[in-house]
Amino acid sequence: MDPVATAVIRISSELVERSLLDRVEGRSVWIVELPPIATSPGPLSHAIHLVPSHEETCRLKVVCQPSPKDVQECFAQASDIDRFNRRIGGRVSFAWPEPKPDAIDCLNLFRRTLAGIQGRSQSRWKCGVRVLAALFVVALVLLEAYAKLSETQTFAHAIGLKYWGMAAYTAIILVCIGIYLLARRDHWQTIHEDYRAANEVLRTQRAFWQAGLTAARDRADRIYLVGVNGSLARVRLGAGAIITWVAMRSTAAALDWSAIHGSSDSYVDQQRGYFRCNAIKREKALRIVELSSWSCFAASLGMATWLAWYSACHTDQLRQVACYTCDFGGYHGIWWSWQCVIIVIVAWFLLRLQRNACVRWAAASLLVGILIFAPATYRLGYDFGLPGERKAPVAMVLVIAVTLLAIAGAIRFIAEKLAWEAEARAYQEAHDRFGYGLSRLEAIDGSNLDDDTKLERKQAIIRELGTRALAENEAWLRAHRERPIEPLLGG
Repeated sequence: MDPVATAVIRISSELVERSLLDRVEGRSVWIVELPPIATSPGPLSHAIHLVPSHEETCRLKVVCQPSPKDVQECFAQASDIDRFNRRIGGRVSFAWPEPKPDAIDCLNLFRRTLAGIQGRSQSRWKCGVRVLAALFVVALVLLEAYAKLSETQTFAHAIGLKYWGMAAYTAIILVCIGIYLLARRDHWQTIHEDYRAANEVLRTQRAFWQAGLTAARDRADRIYLVGVNGSLARVRLGAGAIITWVAMRSTAAALDWSAIHGSSDSYVDQQRGYFRCNAIKREKALRIVELSSWSCFAASLGMATWLAWYSACHTDQLRQVACYTCDFGGYHGIWWSWQCVIIVIVAWFLLRLQRNACVRWAAASLLVGILIFAPATYRLGYDFGLPGERKAPVAMVLVIAVTLLAIAGAIRFIAEKLAWEAEARAYQEAHDRFGYGLSRLEAIDGSNLDDDTKLERKQAIIRELGTRALAENEAWLRAHRERPIEPLLGG
């Protein structure tokens, strides 16, 4: 499913001999798809086909037992399967030919293996996104400090910022590019997304089998990503190959409605609880993102407003008032801060009439930026400025204002790349859908219908729930595909 596992080996239903499968260096073959079983076995004209991810094809007519060298020469993508087997450490392997495992246990084994690989790539991908955002803020602050503080502030002059500032900035940018290239080379995002998607397909297939939906039209891979090409097609082919392999190698799954609904670990109840918890988590994360980013932006705007007012004071009288305000905020900081806090609290309660919490936070942050941050940073720049440098206080205000803007942009970058907003809506819709399905199933169980009618109606509900769950997962996969990991531009 990821670019290092793109080969698809198709093995006919008549070919179940261990000797030929062992030709691929004795490793387990994980991507397998069976063509329709013929009514009467015939000669093996095309027992094995290789379907690469590229446009070229390579086919081997099995008329005799091939040598390992012939197999490797024909199967140009066989090394991709070997890489996958090495990645999982050979945990997905079965004795041949007997005993056959249970189909549900076999699917769970594949799901646990895929989840382990997906979890490692997911943690690296999310860490990469957050590190890129943090490095963007550091780089932008360093650039602003080099441009505005290296020649005006005593501490910047003492540490020699003008000598190493640009070198450090360049190094940070190179580190960002390195993280981006490493993520692309090791396919962190692709593996995380594709393996998670395939795992959801296997989850749905397990529910179908436990509900007695074993017909060809009830294969989960046949209703997932239908008609797509490219990297998304690999997800469908990989999941379908696992389903076919499990169906060939395992005993048929037994009807088990207790695993569908009625307990906390059943399919419907578990999915409903999962979507509810994740919808709440995403809503909280989005609320934090909105409030924090708008607060940083409004505080920066407040500092810019104060600075614009200060710079516009051309007359001596207005300039004297501005300087007095700055000095007063510096020398009487405690009293001035408490006065500003009282003003902010009053404004906060007055703005409670607004329903949007972002408006209240932005208005309060704007006042804090004008009344607290700007005077305090101005006084800080004045105290640490070099003798005779009249631009030192203004430069300090500008650096802090730009820093707040950079933090707001980094927060938005993380939320956008992780698609929190799209996930929050999708999780809430899925929770409502499974909740409605659960109520329908309970209503059918409490009805006076005969057992066959109950089974038929409950199977229809599970089929619909599974189809909608796959549609939600498909939308999740497409949403993340549109947000690839990349450095935060503009730093």
